Amino acid sequence: MRIALRVRQVDSSEGPVWVQTLKTGGANGSALTLRGEWEASIEKGNLSVGALKATPWREIDPDGTILSALAPCFITRFERTTWQVRAKDQSLVEVAFDIGQIESAGKFAPICELELELKAGASPSLLELAQCIAASVAVVPASLSKAERGYALAEGTLDMPQRARPPKLRADQPLVAAAQQVFRETFFQFTRNLDILLLTDNAEVVHQARVGWRRFKSALRLFKTELAPERTPDTSSIKPLLASLGRIRDLDVALVETLPLIAPVYTSDDSGRQLLWSNFIQAIAEAAKSQRTAVRDAVRDPIVGATLLNITRYIESMSPADAVGTESRSHRLESWTERHLRKLKRKLELAVEVATDTHSQHRARMLAKGLRYGVESTQSVLPNRISKRWLKKAAALQGSIGLSRDFQRLHQFAAEFGADAGLVEFLRGYGSGIGH
Repeated sequence: MRIALRVRQVDSSEGPVWVQTLKTGGANGSALTLRGEWEASIEKGNLSVGALKATPWREIDPDGTILSALAPCFITRFERTTWQVRAKDQSLVEVAFDIGQIESAGKFAPICELELELKAGASPSLLELAQCIAASVAVVPASLSKAERGYALAEGTLDMPQRARPPKLRADQPLVAAAQQVFRETFFQFTRNLDILLLTDNAEVVHQARVGWRRFKSALRLFKTELAPERTPDTSSIKPLLASLGRIRDLDVALVETLPLIAPVYTSDDSGRQLLWSNFIQAIAEAAKSQRTAVRDAVRDPIVGATLLNITRYIESMSPADAVGTESRSHRLESWTERHLRKLKRKLELAVEVATDTHSQHRARMLAKGLRYGVESTQSVLPNRISKRWLKKAAALQGSIGLSRDFQRLHQFAAEFGADAGLVEFLRGYGSGIGH
């Protein structure tokens, strides 16, 4: 259980007042979050034990040991504007626009968020309103509260890449519920890294955003035969964003991984070659910088935000009625998952046998990624011996084919950026040698 204990000062008609709030919420990685909340007025800005008596805190900290050890961790300062919106079905949603910053030990993080809270009615109305807003305002779905961001700022992890955290599935779990868990976690990895990308140039953030998206798409393919196809969200409008992320990743890999390995081979002690190499590196660095700006602009495009919210809506509205396959109703999740991943493994083996050119190698690599991400997301219900063996095989194939592609990409960059003809041919030859 996630818990936040907060003391804040708010303005009222009678002047500033202090309010103590305890919030709880499940760790589901969703932008649609169900939280428990208990508020009480207190004197000054000190924690009140009495205000916690009627809350879950008494079960967590019955003797007060934890409370006595608490100390301020961060401060949030923001201005809030609120609107009460009545939906067609008479649901009531509060829209709050917060702008300000989080502060912790001399570190700062901006706050600029829209928070929609369902005051009365059904949750679909909340998501419908969110999509109406996203039609004209650039948004990215986010599940981290201000408290979670504050703790991350204090720990120095706020702008760290979000890596995969596969969900814990149960062997007897209904397939739709399992699919929803996997979709939530993979999509959270994607959107969380998109949010972080706005704050940092860390190459790993771009990589993990792409991994999150590929894991999400792999999950959609894994479960698609058992879910209603007409409800699958359209993702075509974010293809330009995904292409831009791929472009950055290729440039980052060249700068950080492949070119440093080749540099001594090409330049040696030749000052002329060293200058040509330096100019080439500079051109790639400038292209990567420009591409990051383009990606950030794409993330801020309302079309992208609307698509991401539509995917969120799809995930959060999943129900047993979405199951259309017959297999999922007659088999345990464990056996269903193993059987479907075994079919994917066989496709991969056949693809590897005929992977003799760039196109067929790319297909084999995509299948290797699909198997790897499928196993990683469902390994909690797979036999350990199988998941380990399949993961090792998929990762090895993905790595070897990917390394060949990365080196072969270098001469294309050299030609694109107008590098010396001799350098272009050197990189072409080097890449061909790696590929064989």
